This record gives sequence, structure tokens and C-alpha cells, in this order.
Amino acid sequence: MIKSKNQPLIKLVDVYKKYKMGNEIVKALDGINLNIYSGEFILILGPSGSGKTTLLNQIGGIDKPDKGSVYIGDTDIVKLSDKELTKYRAKTIGWVFQFFNLIPSLTAIENVMLGLELSGQTKEMKKRAERLLKDVGLEDKLNYFPAQLSGGQQQRIALCRALVKKPLAIIADEPTGNLDHRTSMEMIKLMKELNEKEHVTFVVVSHDESLKQVADRVLHLVNGKIVADQQGKHSK
Repeated sequence: MIKSKNQPLIKLVDVYKKYKMGNEIVKALDGINLNIYSGEFILILGPSGSGKTTLLNQIGGIDKPDKGSVYIGDTDIVKLSDKELTKYRAKTIGWVFQFFNLIPSLTAIENVMLGLELSGQTKEMKKRAERLLKDVGLEDKLNYFPAQLSGGQQQRIALCRALVKKPLAIIADEPTGNLDHRTSMEMIKLMKELNEKEHVTFVVVSHDESLKQVADRVLHLVNGKIVADQQGKHSK
């Protein structure tokens, strides 16, 4: 899929998206042009309503723009059928959300393995799930249910579930938004460690500026426009 290491992993070209709210037309994305390279840790900051989640939804194939292209490697996912998009989401992108979205009736390891089942990758499923849970310090919680675990532990499971299928990119929408400060700092450090160890690209939306310390690049989104694209404190 990626022809050259100099080719962007993700490329948005002239992307527009608008919504109707009552009698008002809201420009959620207003001409976004963006290149993201393999292995980068990208942080997207901006006030509420600036278009951050809408931008993630374009990259993740959850929604399509009104105008423009979204390339993953040399594939414009805007042109994919619904069936092809479902396959793309299952195999190519891992998601981490603010509220964990774990299945209460499944144990920690079962929640992680679900990420592989949905993508059709079942070979050595349990072994990889166990390794990831060990990497995040939960080797003694494999058979615990979400209700038996803290918020930070549940978010670690959600992160493992996103990583287990070896996606090209992890998309995280406010991953520390439901955690206290200490747990947030632990999660930030963990995400960066996994970014480097697993060689997976992270695209993170947040209000938490602490994430600047691990970001390679920091984008500032205002009124659907990227108004700044700066090097992060961890830029290579």
C-alpha cells in the first residue's frame, strides 16, 4: 500500500465537510490539507466545535467529506464502497475513545481478542493479546471484567484492543478525557512507548496539552482550518 517511506501514510487533500444545524450551515472542515507520515505521533488541539472529531472520522473512514480526497498510501478511501470501507476500518485503523467502549460481559483478554476477530485475523490471536496486555502491565488482569478494573486499566485494555490487529494507524479521540491527572500522564507515556515499540502511527485529538511532550507534531484546528502545524517536544 505504501510505495515509499517518503510517501505520506495519510494524506488529506482539500477536504471540506459541512453540517446543517437548524437553519445554520456549519463548516466542520474548511479546506484541510494534511500529510501524516508512518510512525508519527500527531496531536490535534482545538476548542470544542473546531472540527477535531470530524477530522478523525474522515481519516478513520467513518464519514466521507463533501469535497476532497483522503488517501491512505495510494488509496483514496473516499472512493471506496461501503463494503470496502468496512473492511478498511476493520483491518487498517485502530480506535481508542474517551469512554473505553469495552464490552462488560467480556474479560480483559476477550475484549482485546475481539479486535482480531472483527478484522478476521485469528491466527495466534490469544498469544498476541496476552503479550500486549503484559506490555501495558495487565498480565495479572487477563480474566478480569471491565467493572472490576479502574478507568486507567480499562483504557489500557482499549489501547491493546486497537493495537492487536497491527493497524497502520491508531486514532484516539480524547483518550485521557475520562482519567485523572496521574492516570492521564501514565497513559500518555504508555501511548508513546507503544508508538515507538509497535512502530504504529498515532493521531490523537485532545484538550490535554500534556500530550505535547510526546508528540512529534502538534496541529491547531480552529473553525475547521489548520491554523498551525508545529513541531512537538518529541519531534525527531
